[in-house]
Amino acid sequence: MKKSFRIYRLIIRILGLLALMGYILFLIDEGVPLLTKQPTFADISVYMLFAIFLAAFICLWKYELISGILMLVWYGLVLLCIFEVWENAALVGMVALPISIIGIMVLIFGILKKRAFSS
Repeated sequence: MKKSFRIYRLIIRILGLLALMGYILFLIDEGVPLLTKQPTFADISVYMLFAIFLAAFICLWKYELISGILMLVWYGLVLLCIFEVWENAALVGMVALPISIIGIMVLIFGILKKRAFSS
């Protein structure tokens, strides 16, 4: 593999790891309870979105193209939840924007990697 691909992959993985740590800190700070009260769809959707992001993060280590698609789908679902499900969640869109940028970078890397190794 070319050295530039290795460096780009390392940068993307580090950014993905930072995004995961930030996401976990965000969930801890929000403190969305599931066991203390009857959960609403808004409460459950937070964890469903985290599961999608976690799947994208796991795919980041081997399948960059799938990971990039999952991150962009995740961002689209976050925007949908902001406008339709959650109340007073405009800040979440700003917090999710860096993850969508990482998703675009991962998607571009996956496409470039597929082109480089298929020819």
